[in-house]
Amino acid sequence: MNCPNCGQPIAPDEVFCGHCGTQLAPPEPIAPPASPTVPVTPVATKPARSLPVVPIVVGVAVVLLICCVCLGVVGLVGGLCAMPLPDTEPTPVATERPIAQPTLGAEATAVRPATAGPTIVMPTAELPFPGDTPLRITSYAQNTSSLSNSAVEIMGDVENTSNKAVDTGFYLVYVTLKDQNGQVIKTSKDLTTRLQRPILQPGQKSCFRSFFKAEDFGFALADVARLEAVVREDPAGHEAYTIELTTSNVKRTGNAVTGDVTNDTQYATRSVFILVTLYDSAGQVIGVHYGTRVGDEQLAPGGTMKFTYNIISSDAASTKSFDVLVIAYKQT
Repeated sequence: MNCPNCGQPIAPDEVFCGHCGTQLAPPEPIAPPASPTVPVTPVATKPARSLPVVPIVVGVAVVLLICCVCLGVVGLVGGLCAMPLPDTEPTPVATERPIAQPTLGAEATAVRPATAGPTIVMPTAELPFPGDTPLRITSYAQNTSSLSNSAVEIMGDVENTSNKAVDTGFYLVYVTLKDQNGQVIKTSKDLTTRLQRPILQPGQKSCFRSFFKAEDFGFALADVARLEAVVREDPAGHEAYTIELTTSNVKRTGNAVTGDVTNDTQYATRSVFILVTLYDSAGQVIGVHYGTRVGDEQLAPGGTMKFTYNIISSDAASTKSFDVLVIAYKQT
């Protein structure tokens, strides 16, 4: 190969002429050998797998249904547990015990009643109310100085303030002595007396009366300024039983209170007690007085008898109303 400018021979791969320096045309690039073509096989792309919609919806619905059922069962059980149990008050079963014949006079103590009045069947009456006393003293009178037997005296009436019949045998009237300064006077034993009417219907009253001798209860009569009374449960329970008889044709003529007594029970009686409570114009108790028939005279079932009670002169003018209660011992 020769230089196109000077004609001198040059190598085929020279860029400049070694003789004259002329720039020679650049050599054609040598093409690289062709690489064998490898066929490319397209990779099949799998479509994205979609989750089944219907089974999921059904599963969620089943879970929600189970939850609702569980909540319903829990609510039902809770409601049943919260339901109040029905009241099951036991019917008191009275057991008769022997009782002593009461004595008359200054030391006479009230008889504890326990059965129904004119009806033959003993009515269902309430035992002591837990934590509550259904009986309330409505009025009472007292005597602290004028008695000849060195005793104090209290008399009054008690009302059933509940809506149920109450057996008064489970209660006592507790009496407290106080001096002029209102301080409690200590005694050697409790001062208590009993209610006379065996069964108190709602709103019905029973009288009470008792004497307490100073030497028997360990107090000085001169120290007593007043007496206070309250009804409480009897811790000893029921002791005595009497029955209440029916009165009719009761009236007052002058100072005499008269009437008829009928034994409407199934029991024969061996003694009958007439108790008369006197009230003033304000309805306050003036006194409670006893009249009695004791001994061989009996009042058979269905039998009747008359009674007369004379109001003492010191109470006659103040007495504006009165109540008569007749009780008796059952013949044994």
